[in-house]
Amino acid sequence: MMRRALTLGLALALTASLAHAQDAQRFQPAPGVVNYFSVQGARTVRPLQFVPSVWVNTARRPLVTRTTSGDIIEDKVYVNQLTTIDLTGVVGVWRGLEVGLALPLHVVSGDLLEDRDAAGFKVGDLRLLPKWGLLIPNEKRTFGLAIAAPITLGVGGGADNAYVGEGGVTVVPTAIFEALFGMMRFAFDVGVRLREAKSLGSLDLTHELVYGVGLGVPLPGLPGFEFIGEAFGAAPIADVNDRSRSKPLEVEVGARYQLPMGLAITGGLGSGLSSDFGAPQWRAFVGLAWALDKCGPDRDGDGIGDACDVCPTRKDGDQLDRDGDGIGDACDVCPELANPDQLDQDGDGVGDACDICPARADSGQLDRDGDGIGDACDTCPAVNDPDQVDTDEDGVGDACDVCVQVVNPDQADSDGDGRGDLCDSCESVANPGQADSDGDGIGDACDLCEGVIGGDADTDGDGLGDACDNCPETANPDQADMDGDGKGDLCDCTITMDEIEFRFDSDEIKGQRSFNVLQDLKKLLDTYPEITRLEVQGHTDRMGPDEYNWDLSRRRAASVRRYLSRVGVPAEKLVSCGYGESQPIEWTDDEVANPKNRRVQFVILGLTPEAAGRRKACPWRVKSSEECPDPKTAQVPGAARRPGTLRTQSGPTEMSPPEIPPGPVPLDGEEPEPPPPAE
Repeated sequence: MMRRALTLGLALALTASLAHAQDAQRFQPAPGVVNYFSVQGARTVRPLQFVPSVWVNTARRPLVTRTTSGDIIEDKVYVNQLTTIDLTGVVGVWRGLEVGLALPLHVVSGDLLEDRDAAGFKVGDLRLLPKWGLLIPNEKRTFGLAIAAPITLGVGGGADNAYVGEGGVTVVPTAIFEALFGMMRFAFDVGVRLREAKSLGSLDLTHELVYGVGLGVPLPGLPGFEFIGEAFGAAPIADVNDRSRSKPLEVEVGARYQLPMGLAITGGLGSGLSSDFGAPQWRAFVGLAWALDKCGPDRDGDGIGDACDVCPTRKDGDQLDRDGDGIGDACDVCPELANPDQLDQDGDGVGDACDICPARADSGQLDRDGDGIGDACDTCPAVNDPDQVDTDEDGVGDACDVCVQVVNPDQADSDGDGRGDLCDSCESVANPGQADSDGDGIGDACDLCEGVIGGDADTDGDGLGDACDNCPETANPDQADMDGDGKGDLCDCTITMDEIEFRFDSDEIKGQRSFNVLQDLKKLLDTYPEITRLEVQGHTDRMGPDEYNWDLSRRRAASVRRYLSRVGVPAEKLVSCGYGESQPIEWTDDEVANPKNRRVQFVILGLTPEAAGRRKACPWRVKSSEECPDPKTAQVPGAARRPGTLRTQSGPTEMSPPEIPPGPVPLDGEEPEPPPPAE
């Protein structure tokens, strides 16, 4: 008990002898409204502007030290609660130079203080706050620099031994760096506190490095409101006791709202990151400042009242106004062109007076072709076209429209020839010249019937358009037509040769020309061996009795069949039938037209299975290999038959088919040797 009492007595005696040397209040508000909480920025108040302020903060346990006596280590709470009212004021001397003054009023409490009757209200040390801004940061200058030298005058003589005064003079020369990044700002202070070395228990106080960092971020959409965060601390320069709590570090977060009438309200919370000297368990603070001057409120906080500010809603300390229209560059929608009305109909932040596209938002003012019309409203953004002609009104200017006369906003150009699909005469094949020899609207480059109108369709896909294909539904790129009737061999079911002549009233073939025709037919059959069945049809005109005409046509067809068999056409491939006058090409009594009805024609009846799909299947069939169809009802290619009627020499009458046995004429009887083909 005696040892403890002795230890306590020594501690109280030591405390009493050194109490005047410690100030537990580390939170010292920076004056004005352009700084942070206690961290200063590089900006200053305007010349002759006076900004008074009052701050109130309260801190829990800001001074706790550790005392050792023998093997006993105890934490001593010297100051349990500290509330401070700071009365400050700052005035601008000239541009960049200001001088401030702060007087703290303390209310302090704690068990040790109450034991010594030292608790209660105290007047702290007066602070003189000069600052000189060497480089002022603004919208044009990102970084700023200032120097300050706060001086503490211990007018309170140590504040009655309550640990709220230095009891002498201290100077803190400080360098201040600040940067603006858009609307956000950041500051870093570093300085040295010069003081007389003192001790309190295990706490050693000596010259120390002081530092602080601050961050300010405005709230979008609410001018004058700013979130603020800061951290500040100290570290001894000389060697101190290992257990000395002389490295305090404290952080604070809060906000400031500067009202238009000039009143600035600041508030926040903080806490020491350790229980070192001056770092409390927690801190709460609030401050009021009055920044009104002859220019009225300062909503943007740039130190220039709204009435004098060329841009009152945006910080612009340099007040630059290049076009001299009374609107500062910082908020001028056309900073290089006078436009006091500030019209901006598209709301893109670029005034109509200097907007290259005033009717459509284009804040980037992109103009790739350099024609003075912004890409956002340029009908040809990649081609210089100041006239902006758009004949078809599709939104694409003539200077770059691939179809000038046809609306085509998608500008589709499949073949890439510079002509849009909607107006390209050949949209699948490049043809920039658009040549169209036959004038059918289909360009020569893809016209499947060049020289013939209508060459776009190709049903059989053989590369020839239907309009000029002699066999449009059956692929035949070689267009072979051995009988010369205009119908390709692969889809021709009727072989039309030149006229074969017979002697009058006879089935005897006459004339070298007739034999040459049959020789050509032989060559055709040799060329197309897939033809397995061929009908030789005999037809007469309408002169004479029907029975006679039918018999004559039957014999003439048989005569041709015999000749073809003798020159090498297999007999089983041939069948001959007579049709008399019942299947005329024209129903006429005209002697000039009648000779067309006297004819021998050849009809394909059968093909090999291998020819299926490669060649057209012919529809003409006979009942069997040895039978001919009824001449009156038969379907004969090219015939213009009148159903149910036949003609006699006296005119048409209704009659039944002739009573003549159907069937081909047998291959017998004599026939002169065929003459050699004509050279």
